[in-house]
Amino acid sequence: YVFGNLFEQSIEEIWGSERAQWYRRQIPAQCLECIEFSRCRGGARSVTVEYGLEGDRLMKEPIRQPVAETIELDPAWKPIPYFTVREESFGYLLCRLNWSVPVTHDARPLLEAINGQNTVERLYQEFGEDGLQLLGHLYREDCIGFE
Repeated sequence: YVFGNLFEQSIEEIWGSERAQWYRRQIPAQCLECIEFSRCRGGARSVTVEYGLEGDRLMKEPIRQPVAETIELDPAWKPIPYFTVREESFGYLLCRLNWSVPVTHDARPLLEAINGQNTVERLYQEFGEDGLQLLGHLYREDCIGFE
């Protein structure tokens, strides 16, 4: 399904369109609890909608339940960005290849500090636990690497 064109509309217009909102409402409730939701996006909705089916016939239950994930970062590592930044009204989109990660305006100072010069320890001292959590998230999303 196509909901708009980023060259012609803002991401907010596309995301907030009636058609996109309707499509998101088609996500099965059990998918919202699944740890793989960010990857599979909620089953085969396009086929389900196209053929008027009652949900994804192949899906019986969530693939996996959420499990606390721990990422160990060496304090001496220096994060390097693999992303470009696109400003949006809600904050920024960090773009990498065909993937994007939304972050709020509050993330800007940390994003600027991810430059291959600052260590994880230095970033932790400056941005605290929230900054470390964002580093882990960006690493998991393949938006940063380490030297």
